[in-house]
Amino acid sequence: MVEMSAGIRKTSVAFVVAVVMTALSVSSVAASPTTAGFAVGTVEESVSEVKGSWTQGEMAEAAANGSPSPTPRAFSSIGPTLLSETASTGDFTPEDPTARPYRVHGKVFFRSRGDSFSCSGTFVDSLGHNVVATAGHCVYDRAARRFVEDLTFVPAWRGNATSSEERSPFGQWPARKLVATQDYRFSGQLGADIAFFTVSGEPTRQIGSRKIAFGLEEIGRPVTILGYPAKPEPLFDGKEMKGCSSTVVGKDNGGGVIFPAALRAVPCSMGAGSSGGGWVTAGGFLTSVVSYGYCPGVVSLCDSTFGPVLGSIAKSLYTSEGIGGSRRPSVTKASGPERIGDARSVSFEVDGSGSTPVSNWCRIDGRRARKCSGKVTYRGLEPGRHVFFVQSIDQTGRRSVELRRAFTVTAAR
Repeated sequence: MVEMSAGIRKTSVAFVVAVVMTALSVSSVAASPTTAGFAVGTVEESVSEVKGSWTQGEMAEAAANGSPSPTPRAFSSIGPTLLSETASTGDFTPEDPTARPYRVHGKVFFRSRGDSFSCSGTFVDSLGHNVVATAGHCVYDRAARRFVEDLTFVPAWRGNATSSEERSPFGQWPARKLVATQDYRFSGQLGADIAFFTVSGEPTRQIGSRKIAFGLEEIGRPVTILGYPAKPEPLFDGKEMKGCSSTVVGKDNGGGVIFPAALRAVPCSMGAGSSGGGWVTAGGFLTSVVSYGYCPGVVSLCDSTFGPVLGSIAKSLYTSEGIGGSRRPSVTKASGPERIGDARSVSFEVDGSGSTPVSNWCRIDGRRARKCSGKVTYRGLEPGRHVFFVQSIDQTGRRSVELRRAFTVTAAR
């Protein structure tokens, strides 16, 4: 988590104090030409080389370090809170992080400039069944002007377990492709502090994933925030998955320099190490990630955490060539009669599903398609054979196969 504190803007990324490690096996990441507001990195080392570079001891130390902490310009106040706040704590500890749906959340480990760090991340539904969502500052080191090294994701990591198998119950998944926004890369813009990376294989087929929602109306929305905070100590140590039951109460534009304005969730006291942790809303959709906080500099905001809006910037990253975007949506329901009498009206129940929220489009015969949801009814039908069509379209524009249901209107007696 980025810590915002009173003072003058610093243009470089300041990392939290960590023990410098020697004889590190460091992976290199080749940066591809930038395009359309984002930068892409490709890991050149093999999966086995990245896995072999981490020992359990190094992971434990990285967990204690938490995430790198750039300190951009900060303010003693934020934008207006649009909802009433609560002083009650939202913190909780999942009873079993290896159970669904918690196990799709995990620990992100990486190195940069000789030090090891940790963030949090979430497996998200995708075409390749292999995408992790996290914060931009967890994949790109602005001070070094390069992507981080040895980036790997461990879903449902359990740092206090006694064996390596128990600590990494679903394995270790090294990054292959990384994407971050140009706005974060060049200027540290926290309103664009979002990143995705792919891993080898198709792990989410077995482990599971969160669907992802873009452009939701956020204010007043309840969210569950999940991550691995190492601070504040001694409340957190980075070894266990923690959560917050929170509500989005407003937005913060940092006095005009955070754009788009970031979301503020209350209550949530998770600090460094929770960066990149998923904000999950109704229906299991990922709707933001942990980015920054003002604590301990502004004590009155120690119950708040902030994350970027998943809007057009995030969608462009998710649908980029390096990440692959959504899987093809599907029509999950299109039930209706095969034959009706002389009422000359027909109703169908429709629904769809995809990696993102979907809209359904229905039509009869050659009529123009219209948006439909739940129950859709057509009246004034002529006797004879008719065909009902329905198609689901997700937020990235991917379309399902158009499903057809034929039915007959019998002639009136």
